[in-house]
Amino acid sequence: MELSKIWEKLSKVTGVRKIMNDIQKTLAEAQGDIINMSAWNPVILPELENFWKQQTQEFLESEEFWEVIGRYGSTKWYEPFLEAMVDFSNTHFFAADWKKWTKDNLLVTTWSQSFYFFAINAFAWTLENWIKKKVLLPQSPEYTWYGWMWLEEDIFFPVEPSYELNRESKRYHYTVNTKNFPEDKKEVWLIIISRPSNPTGNVISVEELQAIYSYVEGTDIPVLLDSAYAPPIPNLAYDKFEMLLHPNTIVCLSFSKAWLPWERVWIVLGAEKFLDPIEAFESNTCIMSSRFWQAILSSAIQSWELEHLSKSVINVYYKKKFEILQQWLSQYVQNDVPYFLHETKGAMFGFMYFENLPITDEELYQKLKKKWVLFVPGNSFFIWVDKKNYKHANQCMRISITVSDNEILKACKVLWEVLDELY
Repeated sequence: MELSKIWEKLSKVTGVRKIMNDIQKTLAEAQGDIINMSAWNPVILPELENFWKQQTQEFLESEEFWEVIGRYGSTKWYEPFLEAMVDFSNTHFFAADWKKWTKDNLLVTTWSQSFYFFAINAFAWTLENWIKKKVLLPQSPEYTWYGWMWLEEDIFFPVEPSYELNRESKRYHYTVNTKNFPEDKKEVWLIIISRPSNPTGNVISVEELQAIYSYVEGTDIPVLLDSAYAPPIPNLAYDKFEMLLHPNTIVCLSFSKAWLPWERVWIVLGAEKFLDPIEAFESNTCIMSSRFWQAILSSAIQSWELEHLSKSVINVYYKKKFEILQQWLSQYVQNDVPYFLHETKGAMFGFMYFENLPITDEELYQKLKKKWVLFVPGNSFFIWVDKKNYKHANQCMRISITVSDNEILKACKVLWEVLDELY
């Protein structure tokens, strides 16, 4: 059967999707204990489990239940949820060039991937004179799924990062290299940044964000700020976090890491001129986001309890997990091995760089897999970077901290055994 060119582009098994397919196959075939530090599923925390059970039960018993699930609604939102989100946004996010957020500044979509697909293909395209409007990725490594949401070829402009190594502490930190941004801003029509970042846990500084905003000043280039891990929900930022906005900012919020990974509700804040084109895509392809979970979330947001749980439970849990990862790495991976752990300031991952790694990150992944430990090779997150000429991209590994303390300990021991052999 012959299928379309669009299918051919979107169905490629590349990047992290290739690795995840291999991981699923490995998990299915595993006959013994396997430590899966590749996953990004949030840990089931008892406090969150009880909270969502209570919220769901109250909604099921409410008079609103049948009205919500038995009626079509607006393609943009469920009204009570929208009202709750307007209040929530005006409490937490300073609106850049208007006095307050209003309903016109909010959009609810079905999930993050569909939103990125709509946004990238709405703003990045080829003009009639064959000049391309590109997507600028200021931060590398970056969330891998951004790179596979395109219908046109050659629309990404990735910027290789700068980084500094601290050999004493075995830490390093990526910074945004604004000097390598395209000089001609007419080449750029969308900028995407995750903050905090998946995969590194990096939170680009206020100064870096201001430099990006200076770059788009006087243009209509939207800056898509992916805040899926940011405060106040799920509050996976471990240091002081400032949400700095600009008239061109599109803020994206998620409840996935507050233990709703598959109940897809994605909230977008921004100027009407940026949201309207995306809403048109959304309504034509998906009609609307689930009203069921919008209704439950309305109550959850208005009660402020979810915000409290994010700060007192989710943040505390993952911050401690990262501290445990640092502790075991320091204890079990010897100083003569040139490894460096990124200075994580948020999210639920550790990201490691192995200087002068004798093999590629994918070969390291295979060696660890034979010992029943699963990480994710780092090259998948260097989206459209020339990895043949940028060796650093093939010397990294992402580690999920959503496993038990004992599993982190065992994984660090296995990692040391493999690295000891290699170096």
